[in-house]
Order: sequence, then structure tokens, then C-alpha cells
Amino acid sequence: MAIKDRITSELKNAILESIRKTEENGNEHGFLMCTDKDGKLYPSREKCEGDSCGMDIDIYPELCPKKKIQGLFHVHPEKLQEEKRLGRKIRKEDIKDIFRVDRKGNIVTLQTPSHADVLTILLTKCNKSTEGTVCITTDLEPDKVGCWTPRAGAANFATCYYAKRDNVLTKNRDIAPKMWIKPLFKKEVIDLMDINGK
Repeated sequence: MAIKDRITSELKNAILESIRKTEENGNEHGFLMCTDKDGKLYPSREKCEGDSCGMDIDIYPELCPKKKIQGLFHVHPEKLQEEKRLGRKIRKEDIKDIFRVDRKGNIVTLQTPSHADVLTILLTKCNKSTEGTVCITTDLEPDKVGCWTPRAGAANFATCYYAKRDNVLTKNRDIAPKMWIKPLFKKEVIDLMDINGK
């Protein structure tokens, strides 16, 4: 079942609250996405805030009751950076012209997680701490959420070994996921305005 079809009103409200907080203070905000017995998603009680919002899933699996963790949601703060670049406040019509470019010059959408985001969540799938989904949005286009979930069989021995090596060897964190990791994930862009939740 797609992530979009599993979002509860509680999860949608937590996403909107994280976006609001990011817009207020310019920090990343997020939380774990927990799974209930019916497969629906809801937010963990504990939240994260900071430059690299993340939660130590291996140490604190109890953040989700029954220890069933789908993955991590967080907001990338980009509005202040873009306003500094433009030298003025961002208008709604500016957003369609804003995109990120990785080190190789490839255009990256605002809903694309960083390589660190996808690599970290893949490693949690490899050690069976989560189902391996990472969802992100930005304070520039907050009604759209990008979710990446590993395809069936993606967390096999060879892939997990390569991911562990990449995690140790990669000192710089690329804006965009590296080419080797992209095919391992199913990608969804979810419009929050289409979500009613249950």
C-alpha cells in the first residue's frame, strides 16, 4: 500500500506542525512515522529539531509503540537561504523557479531527500529497525511531501554491505542521492491537500 493511502489525520497534523515550526525558526523538524496494527501511519510522541534532524532509531525503538517504525519524516529549511540569495522575501510565483542542483549539475526537486537521508534510512532497513521510508518536505513548497521507500528485496546482503561502506567512506553529504541508491527506492510525491486522513 502506498504511503499516501496510509496517512492518518494525526500524521498530517504533525507534518503541518513541523512545517510551521521550521518556517518560524529555520531549523529542521521531524519525527518517526509509526505503524499501527492496520498499517496506518501516525507520528512518534518524541520529535526532533536541529540542523540534521534525526532520531537514533537503534537506541530508542520504543518511540513507536510495538516497535513498528515505518521511517522518518522531516522538513528541510530552505526559505531563509533562498531569501538571502534573492535579497528579498519569496513570493508564491518565485517557488516554481526554485530548485536545487547537485555537485554534478543535476536538478533535484524540492521533495528529493539528500543522499545522507536515503543512505541512513536504508541502513535502518538493513538492520531491521524500520521499514526504510524517508519522507521530506521543505518550507518553500510545504504542501508537497516526497517519500522514498525501499523496493522489495532492496535491503539484501550485497546492498547493505555497499551501503555500510558508503556510509563510512562518504565524508561529504551530497544534496542528491547517488546513482547506485536511486533504483532501490519507490518514490512518491504526495500532495497534502489531497489527504483527508482517518
